[in-house]
Amino acid sequence: MVKHWFQVCEKIKYDYKLLHSLLSWNSLDRPKNVSVSISPSDEIVEGSSVTLTCSSDANPPVKTYEWFKGMTSVNKEKTYTISKISSEHAGEYKCRCSNEVGHQDSNSVTLNVLYCPKNVSVSISPSGKIVEGNAVTLTCSSDANPPVKTYEWFKGTTLLGNETTYNISKISSEDSGEYKCNCSNEVGHQDSNSVTLNVLYPPKNISVSISPSADIVEGSSVTLTCSSDANPPVKSYTWYKRVTSIVNEKTYNISKISSEDSGEYKCNCSNEVGHQESNSVTLNVLYPPKNISVSISPSGKISSATLTCSSDANPPLQNYTWYKEKESSPVGSGQSYRAVQSGQYYCEAQNKHGSERSAAVSVTVNGSQSLSVYAGLGAVIFVCICLTVTFFCIRRKKMIGSRAGQVSSLIQASSHSLKPC
Repeated sequence: MVKHWFQVCEKIKYDYKLLHSLLSWNSLDRPKNVSVSISPSDEIVEGSSVTLTCSSDANPPVKTYEWFKGMTSVNKEKTYTISKISSEHAGEYKCRCSNEVGHQDSNSVTLNVLYCPKNVSVSISPSGKIVEGNAVTLTCSSDANPPVKTYEWFKGTTLLGNETTYNISKISSEDSGEYKCNCSNEVGHQDSNSVTLNVLYPPKNISVSISPSADIVEGSSVTLTCSSDANPPVKSYTWYKRVTSIVNEKTYNISKISSEDSGEYKCNCSNEVGHQESNSVTLNVLYPPKNISVSISPSGKISSATLTCSSDANPPLQNYTWYKEKESSPVGSGQSYRAVQSGQYYCEAQNKHGSERSAAVSVTVNGSQSLSVYAGLGAVIFVCICLTVTFFCIRRKKMIGSRAGQVSSLIQASSHSLKPC
């Protein structure tokens, strides 16, 4: 009896379960109201951790989840955690929920990853060779979210400007150097790599140096060196003495300089951009007297002659000394000498670098004219002596007469004073 009732109860229980299943089967459906929540819910900054959670209403419950970024499957969990998010994770995400009945996708949600500027670069326009005097523009570019708010341009450590572009309207050699830009937004800032402006320009500041720099004496070695500032470097040099081209080297060497090498020199420097000449420099070659000659004036039958010494010397001559052949002592000095005797004469010229003597010249003085000169001079002296003697005689005679008169007066005075006997 008990067993019978137990069987009846089991039958009722089974029928109840079957009825419940039939009733439940009528309410089964694929997932619906699928949604995605993002944590944290505020701004997402690169480097932080982000979790996406998928929720849905489903009967039977969701059996599988799948996450998509765009069309790409990225995860198969209810939650999708990105532990260190980067700008590459930015984009649209959705989840797909599935059960025995079917599946359903959520609406897309967007991950907006904020990051400081990256991939900062500088472009140069024009991109070819930069020649002095042309216009050049530097442009700063970067990847940033939110977009770059401020730009700063630097040459070395010097701040130049605060714009996306930096314009140089007429570039010069002084603008050569390294440039970079700094980009900033609310998240942070980043520098670009440095770029170099290599400004090409023709030779400038050309100068000529002379070695040795002291006095240049004939026979010594002298080197002229040409220097300049140029970009690209000077390709060719040309040396000129006045207007004559003489050599095509950076240095001009004169191994044994002579007075003929004195004069003005300059060099011309050229590169692919242009050319420029230096200022002229003067080579002043010092040398002892040379080419000494003696001139005689007047010529013909003379009673005396003026000899003049001439020479070429640098610096000019300081001393002239005159000699007569067969006499050891000098007979005169100075550039000119008056000879009153016949003979062979020569001069010796001297400056601080040496001395040189001329060839001897012959002087012939007219003898009769010399005697008449001496005779005339003797007559003049004789006349002077006679006049002097006459003067003294007259004076003496006057003095004697004066004394005689005085004696006579005294005698007369004495006679008057005597009384008669």
